[in-house]
Amino acid sequence: MASTLPAGTQTQPTTTITLSTHRGTATSSDETDIDAAEAPAASSPTGTKTATIATSRRTGYKGKVLRSWPQLPSSIVRLIATFHLELVAPTQNLPHTWDPRFYPGDTLRNGHRPWPFAPRTIFIAARDTRTLELLMCVCPQWGLALEHHAFWNAALNAIDPQNQCPQYGWAQPPPAPEHSSSAPAPGPVKLTPYTHFRKLLQASCLPCLLNGPSGWGHGLATGRRSITGVPRLGTITVCKSHAERRLETFLYCGICLRDGDLARRLSQDVLRFAQDEMLRAEHGVRDRQPGGEIQRERAAENLRVAYDEATRLTNLMPAECLGVNEDEGIFRGIHSTCKTCRIEWLCRHGIIAADERERKVRGEGEVLLRTLGMARNQPGLLAPSPTDPQVRYAVMVFLDLAEGTISSVLAIATDRGWLRSQTRWVELMDQALASRKLTAAAEGAEYAAGLLGRNAGRRGRRGRSVSPASIGDDDRAYANNAVNAAAYANAGYTNTRGGDDLDLFEEHDYDDEDSELDESDDEREATSALEMTVTEMALGDWARGRILDGSWVDPADIWYRSDNPNFPVKAVHPVPWAVSPPSSPVELGSSVGVSPTMPAVSAPPAPHPGPPSPPPPTYALAEAAHNGHVRQMRVLLLPVFRNIVRRIVVECSLDAYGGVVGAPDPAMRATRMSLADVVRELREEEGVWFDGVDWSERRKNARKDAEEARRRAEGSDDSTEGGTPRTSDTASSATMHSTPSTSPPGEPNKEQQETGQPTIAVMPVLHPPRLLRPIPHVPDTIEHLPPYSMESLRLVWREACAPLYHCRCSVCERAMAAAQAVQGGNPVNVLPAPAPVVVPEPVREKSPLVLHLPVEDDAQGLDVDSVVSFVEESDLVSQEGSELEEEEYERGYDDDDEVPVSARKRSVDELESEESADSVGREEGGTLPKRARTGEREYNTIRLVKRRSEELDGDATSEGNLYKRARSEVPASGDSE
Repeated sequence: MASTLPAGTQTQPTTTITLSTHRGTATSSDETDIDAAEAPAASSPTGTKTATIATSRRTGYKGKVLRSWPQLPSSIVRLIATFHLELVAPTQNLPHTWDPRFYPGDTLRNGHRPWPFAPRTIFIAARDTRTLELLMCVCPQWGLALEHHAFWNAALNAIDPQNQCPQYGWAQPPPAPEHSSSAPAPGPVKLTPYTHFRKLLQASCLPCLLNGPSGWGHGLATGRRSITGVPRLGTITVCKSHAERRLETFLYCGICLRDGDLARRLSQDVLRFAQDEMLRAEHGVRDRQPGGEIQRERAAENLRVAYDEATRLTNLMPAECLGVNEDEGIFRGIHSTCKTCRIEWLCRHGIIAADERERKVRGEGEVLLRTLGMARNQPGLLAPSPTDPQVRYAVMVFLDLAEGTISSVLAIATDRGWLRSQTRWVELMDQALASRKLTAAAEGAEYAAGLLGRNAGRRGRRGRSVSPASIGDDDRAYANNAVNAAAYANAGYTNTRGGDDLDLFEEHDYDDEDSELDESDDEREATSALEMTVTEMALGDWARGRILDGSWVDPADIWYRSDNPNFPVKAVHPVPWAVSPPSSPVELGSSVGVSPTMPAVSAPPAPHPGPPSPPPPTYALAEAAHNGHVRQMRVLLLPVFRNIVRRIVVECSLDAYGGVVGAPDPAMRATRMSLADVVRELREEEGVWFDGVDWSERRKNARKDAEEARRRAEGSDDSTEGGTPRTSDTASSATMHSTPSTSPPGEPNKEQQETGQPTIAVMPVLHPPRLLRPIPHVPDTIEHLPPYSMESLRLVWREACAPLYHCRCSVCERAMAAAQAVQGGNPVNVLPAPAPVVVPEPVREKSPLVLHLPVEDDAQGLDVDSVVSFVEESDLVSQEGSELEEEEYERGYDDDDEVPVSARKRSVDELESEESADSVGREEGGTLPKRARTGEREYNTIRLVKRRSEELDGDATSEGNLYKRARSEVPASGDSE
């Protein structure tokens, strides 16, 4: 096929190649020279090759330039385009709205399934136009060749089957450049099929073409405005009605271009027209007109097609549910979407998200699909049906109301799937719902009992049943509840909805839609609050299990990928004897018999921590898991950290009272300890996992053992040397009575105890000590812990060390006592306190320990025996007189471990008892009374008259005041005469 070149183009000699094959002979022509040696030849089945080459003068040089892509024949280019369309057709997206494969199977009517053939063909033609236009841009020669492709003729027949707009296929050429008026005017020129289709498509409204009846050509040549960014189609043209907004929403879907109102309206018009045609055909048959039977058959066929299409557009297709698009991430630039497209894209992205989860964690993809309530072969028009209430509500809101995004729905489904598969969320939720139902039933029974009691007085006679008129509106609504129906029936009430009393309630609607909606909203809010609480509990339980297993990595570090999964760290149990290993029974089918006397076979210990579980999939869930991890770290490690601080305080106090030079301060010693040292203490020191350990006794026993070992090594005895005791027994009893008794080495005397030295309240000594529960596995090292994990560990250690830095002055103690009283709900009473209640003497073991921290001058010559002193509970009374409860010491993670010590007013009985004790002490040889005064006391009299001048002069002379002016004597009036 020779191609026509425009005028002015330089032509080259052509080469015609005739290929003879077993299928026939093919002849092609081109505008280039091809070397005869490299001319293609076809081989016949017999192996012979026949090539007839007509060559002429060759120009240019030999090479690939003469056989490039632009020089391919036009038929070959069109063949390439045809195969290209066939290859890309399976990968091209077609909306499920126009795809008959996704229609539900139960929509058959009389064995015929309506098939939207015309809209589907129009949409495919508009979609594949972009594909062919991309091929036309390869080179100008390809563009000229593809303008005559058969695809454009099929597309023209799809959008204009009746050829209603033939004017778009012709063009009037410009007049001839000659100035002669006698020259004939050029006639119209037939345009190529591509140009005809492109001009008609740009002048028509594509939504009207898709939603209009088949073959009617509704929407042709009505385009007014171009809209860009349509998925799969690019730029389209719409009419004036489709270009307007109504309630901030376009009248059609921006993805599939579906307009349900227009389709139903036009289909009804077509149906009425087909019915009129059928009536005319029936009238022609009755009148025995010629050809009436044929007209009737055609009219019946048209009526059936119109009825099927109207049924498809009204009944078969789901509701449009057009809504404003809020998902700019997926539907970017789309104004509104329909329900069908939202279902399609939700299922598509759900499968994509499931594949991504499956690649990350094996098995999580199927969990996500089960949570969404969909399968991989999900029909396009079948919406997902999740079983989880929150996921079901999110899917319903997105599909029906177009609120939310696909990403948010998938995030909710992913979170719920992870909670259901990795935590005890389902079990905890069932327990919470059962508890709420039980509480509601109890409250309902109580309300019903009170209601029956109130209505008992309204009865005129006890023998007859209560009239429903005596029941109030609220009571009647409550009586309709199924939970309380039995209580009302037992009490003699009639049914408020049936029987002869039905006419009493017809004028009132107690179950109106507004109240039902309000109740459903309240129920949904209560359920959401309950689910949030259960989610927090489930995440806390999950984090607790990880910590107990020895995995101390924070979920936030896993989310930010700051952990080091390639650096496994083992964990050990600090108290291994407290763990009972699980016993593994003998496998079934084994030849070994099981006897009652045979000991259980202990299973090998499982490695700790175990295999890592899937981390939280979303940021919100990772943040909630991080908060739960921090709380559980505090709950599990704060008691043992406080025991470490208690040990530090006791040892520092023992060093101070034992005369150790440079005894460290507890706060300084705790500050110098790193987190690695603290974790090593957890792992190696078994005593810190017990409450109430006597560290002073353990230290003394350790020193004694070390001393005995040293003495045994030296071969000497501590008590005697050569059988002679060290102490002398020649001291007389008089000497022992006259010599004041000294305190044992290391025990502070009474004056040192009353000097008001700072004290630190610690846990009491328990006999026996109490083992902490539960005890987590401790990792061998914390070098692998990322920043968030180290910070959670540091926060717990900082809180445990907080009492070391508290001020212990009297002002701060009183302020602390007042603050604790306010926090406990007991405000400080400003009125005079009543007479105190006599508190019995408590047991010594139940009293808290107060460690006196001595000054450096008082730490000489003291032993370690009596460092720990007990404080009576009668002194540990707040300003309200409330005692310190024992539960504050049993809870290892309570913040208020410091004992508020404040003074209180003593009663008269206590004062009298002290006076009687003082008198008895004086009679028994106590301190002597004070010496009585024997001389008279001189009192200075206060003068009430003015002193005379002589006294003043005498005072001035005695004091040496020479600068005081002398007083001049004034003669009397009688002497002057």
